[in-house]
Parts: sequence; structure tokens; C-alpha cells
Amino acid sequence: MGSSAPALEPTRVADAVPTADDLASLPSVAADPARVYDFRGWRIEYLAAGVDGPGASAKPAIVCVHGFGANCRQWRRNVPAFAAAGYRVYAVDLLGFGLSDKPPPGTLDGAGEAVAYSFPYWSAQLRGFLADVVAPAGADVTPIPRPAANGTCGDEADGPSPAPVLAVGNSIGCIALLQAMVDDPAAATGLVAISPSLRMLHVRKRGVLADIFAPLAMRALAVGPVGASFLASLAEPTALRRVLSKAYAVGPAIDEELIRILLDPAASPGALAVFLAFTSYDTGPLAEDLLPQLSVPTRLVWGEQDNFEPYRLCSPLAEYDTVRAGGGLVVLEGVGHCAHDEAPAAVNDVVLAFAERGLGGKGGGVLAPEDAPLVSPSLP
Repeated sequence: MGSSAPALEPTRVADAVPTADDLASLPSVAADPARVYDFRGWRIEYLAAGVDGPGASAKPAIVCVHGFGANCRQWRRNVPAFAAAGYRVYAVDLLGFGLSDKPPPGTLDGAGEAVAYSFPYWSAQLRGFLADVVAPAGADVTPIPRPAANGTCGDEADGPSPAPVLAVGNSIGCIALLQAMVDDPAAATGLVAISPSLRMLHVRKRGVLADIFAPLAMRALAVGPVGASFLASLAEPTALRRVLSKAYAVGPAIDEELIRILLDPAASPGALAVFLAFTSYDTGPLAEDLLPQLSVPTRLVWGEQDNFEPYRLCSPLAEYDTVRAGGGLVVLEGVGHCAHDEAPAAVNDVVLAFAERGLGGKGGGVLAPEDAPLVSPSLP
């Protein structure tokens, strides 16, 4: 992990849980028309705000990526807040989710590569999106120095990044972004990782019993009727609410708008193949593999009541140099796995405080402590 400094104490937010009225008072882009990005012949939906009109191309960008089973519209109450703060904002589907295309695994894409619902393939998609959509729209942004290999900035760096971009991810979206940022160190200038997937059923993590039963469960789901029946149950409102009540600790956030956001994609053509492909994906990178390779600051955000990625298991991630450089871990009390949607105001504050410092703003704030350097000298 590279640091002998004392562990950073987590920043705890005790008043993060909103009421139903609090959530209803926040603007939402859930019903906004989506834009479309063509990735190697596949249709990818995304939402954008603050990207049109005079002066828009001079703004730095925030790019948001969802978790498993979600889509770009789950960032419904984050996108407006980031745009109102003066950023270009994008929330993009990963291929296979939302109402974006869901080609069968193994299908050749426009570049002649086989589709895979894996982090390397999603990395290629995200890097393409950043290069083709985000970077051109920010052509008038003043670049900021890119971290050099030794973690320094300025004249010793490898040159300016195309435009300042803060990446924000949840769950598997964090791992997809981490992979993209490792594959292209200039892809983003910082990362806010909200309950990143710990991938506890990965072949390198599961215990002896799980090593026996996890593959059996994966094979059982892969049987067409079994997997289809399971996914169909998630495309029914009552069953979906039950599943969401495990992921969300903040009940009022499970509203009719969220149900609409998630129901239609679950019933769309190709959803079953994507579900089966990813639930059987137990190899590939872990956060522990990717974080040591980053040379930009990362802020960890975790819901203390996260049932999917338990908070008690997250402390080792907070000790990586890139996370220490970003100010460490923020713990939201009373919040579950989807903190950005459960406690949007609290998460928006964390992201914007981090963005102000990391994207060249004057910044500051209690959630971006002055004694946490933007780039750690000990980063590789």
C-alpha cells in the first residue's frame, strides 16, 4: 500500500439520511430524454447536463457510472446538483444495462472484438466515451497538470490531461472506472468511489465452502429456465421492492420513480444474457489490484448499513496511497449500498468538495481536508 503514515480516521456523517420530503424537494433528471453514444456499433444511453449553451465547453466534467442492475438514471438527483455547481455532467450506462444495447456475449463488435460483460471491455467503452463525448465537449477547458509516474505534478509531469474529469462510480461502476483509469492514466484526474464492489465471490476471495457452492449456484442460474425465472421475478414491482430493500437502507428513496427506472430494463431483450454473463464472472480485476496502480486521488464513500458490500470489510481499501491522497474514507451513517441515490444531498456535498480541489476550483471544505494532499508523493 506504500505508506507508513498513521491511518486516516474516517469522516463520519451522522445526519445523511433524508426524509421523503427532503428527497422530493431535490430536482431529478429521471424523466429527461437520454442522449446516445455509439460504441463500436452498440447504442449506449447517457444523460448530460450543463453541456450546452454559452460557456459550457469551458467547464470541467463529472462523469458518473452506475452499479450492477442499475443505469444512468439512478444518478437522477446528483446530475442536477453537479450541473448547478458549474460542471459539465454525464451519467452513462455500461453496455448491457438500462435501455442501452445488450448484445449476446461473444458477439463481434464494430472493432472486431468479442463482447464481454467484463471490466476490461467496460473499460474500453468508458475510455471511448471519455474520448469521443466528454473530451470534445470540454475543448475550451484549461487543462490541469497530469500526475507523473512518481506522483509529482507540474513540469515533471507527462503533460496536461485533455480536460479535467472527475469520475464518480458506485459498486461495479467503480471497478469499471478503476480499470479505465489504469488502462489510460489520463482518463480522469480523480475518482469518488461509492461502495466499490468487493467481489467476494471472486475465485481469489471466496473460502473453501464458497469455492464449492458458488460455481454450482452460478451453473444453476445459467440454466435458461432457472435464470429466466429469477430475472423475471426482478421485473415485477413487489419483488423488485424486496430486493431494493436489501440494497437501500433509506426506505423513502425506493419510490415509484426508482421502480420505473429499473423495471423496463430488466424486461428488455438481452437482459437475461447479460445477467447470466456477469453473475458467472468470477475472475478479472479486484479493487485491490487496481488502486495501487492509480496516480490520482481517490475518495472512498461508504454507507454504514451497506448489506451488499459490508462496511466492516472496507477499511483495507482506505489504506491505499491513492485513497489517502484523496482524504480517506467518508462513512454515511444509516445509509446502504446506493448512497448517491439514498442520501443524494450528502453525497453531492462530498463529490463537489472533492471536485473543487481536484478539478482546479478554489475548493476546500470539511470533506476535503487541507492536510490531505491532492497527489501523494508516495504514489507509484
